[in-house]
Amino acid sequence: DLAIYLRWCMEHDQMSNPFLAKYQDVVDAVKAGNGFDLRVFIRDSEDLQGKLSLIHFNREGAEFAQWYSWGSRTTPYSYAKDIDTHARAYFGNERYESAEFQDEAYLFVPWNEQYYQEISEIIDGRFAEWKNLDENQEPEKDLAIKPGELKELLQGWDGPRDCFATDRIVVDGCRIGSCYREVADRTDQGWDSGWRFMSGDEDDEYMDADEHFGIYDLNTLCNFDPDIIPFLSMPAGTWLERSEGGTFQEVEDDEECKFLVIGELNRAANPSMGEILMKLNSKKYPNITYEKGEEIFLSPEEANSSFYFDVEEELTSNDEAMAVVAAMLDEVDTLIETAKDYLKKTLADEKSEYHGTVAYFMEYHRDEMDPDTVAELFPVDAPSTIPYIEMVDYLKINRFGSLIDNKSKQQAFIMDLSFNPELTDELMVIYFNLEKQVYYVTHES
Repeated sequence: DLAIYLRWCMEHDQMSNPFLAKYQDVVDAVKAGNGFDLRVFIRDSEDLQGKLSLIHFNREGAEFAQWYSWGSRTTPYSYAKDIDTHARAYFGNERYESAEFQDEAYLFVPWNEQYYQEISEIIDGRFAEWKNLDENQEPEKDLAIKPGELKELLQGWDGPRDCFATDRIVVDGCRIGSCYREVADRTDQGWDSGWRFMSGDEDDEYMDADEHFGIYDLNTLCNFDPDIIPFLSMPAGTWLERSEGGTFQEVEDDEECKFLVIGELNRAANPSMGEILMKLNSKKYPNITYEKGEEIFLSPEEANSSFYFDVEEELTSNDEAMAVVAAMLDEVDTLIETAKDYLKKTLADEKSEYHGTVAYFMEYHRDEMDPDTVAELFPVDAPSTIPYIEMVDYLKINRFGSLIDNKSKQQAFIMDLSFNPELTDELMVIYFNLEKQVYYVTHES
């Protein structure tokens, strides 16, 4: 099923620029219909190693994958469920429910072009539905250089291609006056170059308005101002300003300028706006602050915890919801044990709804990873034979957060568990309701 999804993404131009820079020949072969077997490619590629990650997709591909397959498992559909539903329709309910397939019926569907076309049609429908969501309806802007007038100026660029720029440049046609390269907000995705471009005359009020920003291909900014091209390979942390002589010069350690890159950060330099900074009422993590209406995303160092912590922006505007977040965060250790108990019970019950998902997660880490890694993950006498249920005890929390469940429209909580994020990208993802009960489990790469 991963090979089908990857082929669809290649055919629909969903791959990231770093991926294309390395595997353009593979994409070309797939688009030419040369019968390239992506199952072998996914298995043998040193970058993929048997799985797909968001870093392999461009912005559209990553956002669609998050909705359909990765980050937002509470959406109405998931790719894995669609694959399973197709298998049920192919074999019929009676045979599907029999012991013949051991809950893995999709693996027995004949692998041929008809199978791909049938699944591709399903993905087409999901993609069309995702594109029509209100959140994906970006306003049309009258760019100073029309798309058909753009020239390919960014030759040989093999990094992420997207950047942020203000309307003063792309709509009003001003030259770039200042720019900054920050560490991309999502380094696990392959689209954000980290570059932010401004004309230099935007004031605080202008920068505070999201509608004055847009995400564009770096090549678009090169067309607006080719002077920037020689500087694009400079590292994160670089700040450039155009001098009176018209050339770009690097600004050293200008923290005030860096606050201007993203409009919301201006508030940190303006004490009169301090009242919007809220403090999470957590007893265990008393130093967490946030802005109402803004997403929380904190690294373990920032949260002073052992895990990433995030809360959807819709919830941060609601004081009652944030009180629940604080209470649940204080009980995160108990929730970890609740999650592990649930996983053990799921593994013990082959009829459980999530038995196949959890069992495959365990099987992958014990039987499909190299022996040295397995021994490091599970320091027991015979790691290759450790029972699945015992493996659960080695899971550790990697992320905890809160979101709005797409189906119930209720606040929920999400927990990512990993054996060791430095050795494996695979996550066991657990969803809790407000009663602290597990209601959904999935496997994320």
